[in-house]
Amino acid sequence: MLVLSFAAIALLLRGLTTDATVTGNPESRRAADLIGRNFAPDPRDLVSDIVVIRSSRYAASAPQFRAFVDRSGGPEATQAWSMRAPRSRVATLAAVVIGVAVVLAIIAALVIR
Repeated sequence: MLVLSFAAIALLLRGLTTDATVTGNPESRRAADLIGRNFAPDPRDLVSDIVVIRSSRYAASAPQFRAFVDRSGGPEATQAWSMRAPRSRVATLAAVVIGVAVVLAIIAALVIR
């Protein structure tokens, strides 16, 4: 039974691909080409290196943090990003992931028997 289910899954997934191209020349592709030709990016604006500076003591908006960032990266280091998720959302997401994993483990145990 298990071998048959794997064979069915393999046959069903055979035609799926991550290649997301469209056939023909749709308006969206023509528009993207026009934008690329008429609004070419300035090579000076391209990012080649990214440095992540984190502090457990200061927020990204704190003057002490900004002073450290300015000393660390030179004149280009003008943007400090603060990426923070509330603990309750992280806990909720972790609970959902663990719950799904438990349900899948139970289903797998039942199918294998």
